[in-house]
Amino acid sequence: LPFFVMPALVGGVGNGYALFYRILMLLFDIGCLLLISSTGKRLFPGQNRKVLFAAISYLALTAISFQVLYDRFDIAAAFFIMLAIHLALRGRWPWAYLVIWLGAFIKVFPAILFPIFIMIQASSEKRISSVVRDFGMALTGGIIMLIGSISIFGDWWGYMLEYHGRRGIQIESV
Repeated sequence: LPFFVMPALVGGVGNGYALFYRILMLLFDIGCLLLISSTGKRLFPGQNRKVLFAAISYLALTAISFQVLYDRFDIAAAFFIMLAIHLALRGRWPWAYLVIWLGAFIKVFPAILFPIFIMIQASSEKRISSVVRDFGMALTGGIIMLIGSISIFGDWWGYMLEYHGRRGIQIESV
């Protein structure tokens, strides 16, 4: 919800809410590009051509879908997915799980990463207690964020659940 509130704060300037919403989505897009480059350097050390190819491919795809990309909120969820992957590759599991929560608060589908990340972390850790601890900390953080959000934006949550309950699944969000 704060991501929708920020553009509304300056909505009376210029072209209003839509312009500032697109600027916010552009910032998420730039973040995605930076995360792709950073993650690529980690996965392909010394192979700058592969990293450059990934970055150029991302730029080409976002340029093709520019109008659709910046009018919808999917790029924000994509940013949080990429950030979670970036953090997981660095072994920062509690933060990776917490970022998945943030992505799931934007759109539900990033939550699919929870079991995948748990399996990856469990296969790379010597003790399962580390996985339980890290996921437990992130689960606690997610519940605190949810309770805080409901207490601040209570009426909005009821409207949002009712609206999306009637809306159905959009294929482009899957």
